[in-house]
Amino acid sequence: DDTTPLPLQISGNRANNVEVTFDGVNWTPERTIWWGEGKSDIYAYYPYISQIEDVEYQYFSISTDQNLPGDENTLGGYEASDFLWGKAGGLTASDGTVNLPMKHLMSKLTVKIVAGEDYVGSLPDDATVELHSTVTGVRIDLTKGSLSKDPYSGVHSIKMKKLGIRSYNGVEAV
Repeated sequence: DDTTPLPLQISGNRANNVEVTFDGVNWTPERTIWWGEGKSDIYAYYPYISQIEDVEYQYFSISTDQNLPGDENTLGGYEASDFLWGKAGGLTASDGTVNLPMKHLMSKLTVKIVAGEDYVGSLPDDATVELHSTVTGVRIDLTKGSLSKDPYSGVHSIKMKKLGIRSYNGVEAV
């Protein structure tokens, strides 16, 4: 009916997994999307996955090397591991601009290496941190914006992204 949006499906939606890019000013879809009659729910996620297999159980994994650099065609390890999801529900063409507040579905862990009282010298620039025994794969429910551990992902070590030397309350940290 015209008052209830249809549920998100793998296909048969008004727009199915359309990639949208941002140029710093405007968002541009890869093809024109037309409003239909009645109400629609709009979903968004990032980073883009070209082939969605299941809207309620989509596989996603984080990079085991968060320091991998990106380029103009590929996201770096850290950015590619941050899954964002948003939904705006019950909208019509007359509602105007659609605001899609996004939420982070993956966790962020920050580790600070701080020199202790008895440490002499400065912290090494090449210090690295690895996080061991971490499940890197999840299954995401794109309809609800929730996730669960992938039962077949196994555990891996993650080389954490180096943010550089910083100062916290006058104390140097890596």
